Amino acid sequence: MFVHIAMLLASVLAFSLASSPAHAQGMFRSVMPDGKIIYSDKPAPGAKESKKLNLAPLNIATPQQAPDTPQTGAPADAPAADKNAFPG
Repeated sequence: MFVHIAMLLASVLAFSLASSPAHAQGMFRSVMPDGKIIYSDKPAPGAKESKKLNLAPLNIATPQQAPDTPQTGAPADAPAADKNAFPG
């Protein structure tokens, strides 16, 4: 059961971080009276315990700048293609 809860927690956190800007607002962990745990961007109504989770900021990489001149065809140092060679 612990493995199931850990997998569920990892899935919920991964989905929450990837799907919306909820990481900027914060996440809440709420424990319901029956013991179920709910993760959300706001405290669950009727929860017996709710606490805000402080998540680390996402590691977002910026894309590299594309070269000014497009590269087409083979590189300059590549051997010339043999037009008589059998394709394949």
